[in-house]
Amino acid sequence: MSPRDALGMRMLRAALVAIGAFLVGAGGWIGWQALRHPDVVLKRPRSLDGSVPFEHSFWSPLLWTVVVGSLLVGAVLWTALRRIRRGEDLYASRLGRGVRRRGERRLTDDSDTLS
Repeated sequence: MSPRDALGMRMLRAALVAIGAFLVGAGGWIGWQALRHPDVVLKRPRSLDGSVPFEHSFWSPLLWTVVVGSLLVGAVLWTALRRIRRGEDLYASRLGRGVRRRGERRLTDDSDTLS
């Protein structure tokens, strides 16, 4: 395993831990706020007239959005981590040669360093 792959694996692990911490923290905060403010409801859509009852909590859609979004991001990062563990180069089929930054004269494929 190259040093670049090891760094990538460490970064992906750190990101997965951060997502887990965010999920726990945000879920706890939303739960706490839902207990403190159970009367907060969603705004009635303009498309509904006054004859249709509309009483929906604000907190459950917010919690679902946070949970589903965190799980989707975690799934993408977990897939990348598994692919790196198998030895796959995640950039092998990329389009283009990369971004040329100020001061770089050329990009080479045979070296990890940019000149």
